[in-house]
Amino acid sequence: MNDKQRIELTVELTEFEIDVATDYAQNRMQSLEEFLAEAAEDKVQQIAYGAEWDDDILTQEEIEEFTNNYDNDQLIDYLRDTKGYE
Repeated sequence: MNDKQRIELTVELTEFEIDVATDYAQNRMQSLEEFLAEAAEDKVQQIAYGAEWDDDILTQEEIEEFTNNYDNDQLIDYLRDTKGYE
């Protein structure tokens, strides 16, 4: 569950946003891609490990599954199949 997976995505930014992000990346001695990847990872971690979940996003069973607090393998398989999680 704690293995990291590489995900590639497209980010649409204005020219101004690219300029600002490039300046920040250069100040941190990173490429623009490294800076954006780190920013995205930080945001996802804030959401994933936040104290409160939005009830409309995940069910209690899904929260328990993703936080490793659930042992019902049949339900986990069902949730993955219906929600498309791998």
